[in-house]
Amino acid sequence: MSYIIKGDKVLVIAGNHKGLTGEVLKNDGKRIVVQGINVRKKHTKPTQENPKGAIIQIECPINLSNVSLCVDGKPAKLYTKVDGNGSKALYYKEGDKETCHRTLKKGQK
Repeated sequence: MSYIIKGDKVLVIAGNHKGLTGEVLKNDGKRIVVQGINVRKKHTKPTQENPKGAIIQIECPINLSNVSLCVDGKPAKLYTKVDGNGSKALYYKEGDKETCHRTLKKGQK
């Protein structure tokens, strides 16, 4: 189960783009699409809108195990904790103190 969702900032920790950060555009379980990371060129056929065809750049998905949540440019490990009111929240440690990243929705585990 991944706690990284669309809109989170992530840091690539393995692969060709190691050390780069970006925002998650799409998450489909085990692979995510990150803005500006793993950009590939795709040749498109001519269409009525574009009679000459084109070479477009698209972000391809990367494996979820190759990224980590990014907090202030540093990777952070997330863990869950039940609050006093019974709702689950994601936390990460920042030195000695715990910081809440966000609360989880009812459907998430």
